[in-house]
Amino acid sequence: MDKTISEEKKKDLEKILQEKFTELVGKAPTYEHIHFIYEVVDALRGAYSDEGIRRWFYRERAQLENNNPSQYLGPAWNPDDQNAKQVLELAKSLKV
Repeated sequence: MDKTISEEKKKDLEKILQEKFTELVGKAPTYEHIHFIYEVVDALRGAYSDEGIRRWFYRERAQLENNNPSQYLGPAWNPDDQNAKQVLELAKSLKV
């Protein structure tokens, strides 16, 4: 997996998740957290508007045991956790 994020993509991520990022990560973000969130956002592009992507993190999903992605990740999540992998796979499944 390529972990290089261009400056343009970093700006897109910041625009989409600026107000929610610390809440989603639960602590100061690491590079791995940033990359994971970018992958989720990138997977949702095309299926959702910027506002729809913001909302996606807070809508309950049957595939996530009726939790929203933010709840399902939990406060101390790690990008390598099984729950994080399921969130990313769900986002990728929506790509058009």
